[in-house]
Amino acid sequence: AAATSQLALSDPGNIVAGNRAAYVVTRKDAFGNVTTSGSQTVYLYSDSAGANDKFYDAASGGSVISSVVIADASSTASFWYYDDLATTATVTASDNATSPDGTANIDDATDSVTVTAAATSQFTLNDPGNITAGNRAAYVVTRKDSFGNVTTSGAQTVYLYSDSAGANDAFYNVSSGGSPVASVAIADAASTANFWYYDDLATTATVTASDNATSPDG
Repeated sequence: AAATSQLALSDPGNIVAGNRAAYVVTRKDAFGNVTTSGSQTVYLYSDSAGANDKFYDAASGGSVISSVVIADASSTASFWYYDDLATTATVTASDNATSPDGTANIDDATDSVTVTAAATSQFTLNDPGNITAGNRAAYVVTRKDSFGNVTTSGAQTVYLYSDSAGANDAFYNVSSGGSPVASVAIADAASTANFWYYDDLATTATVTASDNATSPDG
């Protein structure tokens, strides 16, 4: 083989938030032949906007790293990419220690990895502000994974509760008119559902959105 002139990355496929993608970086000459002469430090970069994206030297546990070394007489090195933000990130392997430098010196290698949301683990509610007795507060319930990414897989029934002492407090699925409801459904491929809360008692009430059909379960 001729001198190393490019790096190549495997394609590990997409990952679920909170997991790691297994990469292999390979050094090659200009003709695509693998090269093995001398040790080569490869610097690792991601353009993810996530606060927790990082590289590791092991599939689980291990240490956070910013580079790997292709040993003398070897053509490859392994590393793992972690992210918990649902996004599409570009992972870059480079010979440059400060930032990716494209085709300068040894050509960088890139791979696009899509990080999908994990399973739904929480509901969040917007804050519609206070209401005057006899009116309705407009709510949006959103489903998310444990990392705060919105989730959209499957239909989800959300049960609605209020601790108001009022005799007439109720939930509706429309802003006016309609019939009281005890739940709303977040449709498959959606992350949110709308509902409205009515009360005619002057009070401070806690509105809860839950996956439990009988009572809030924290």
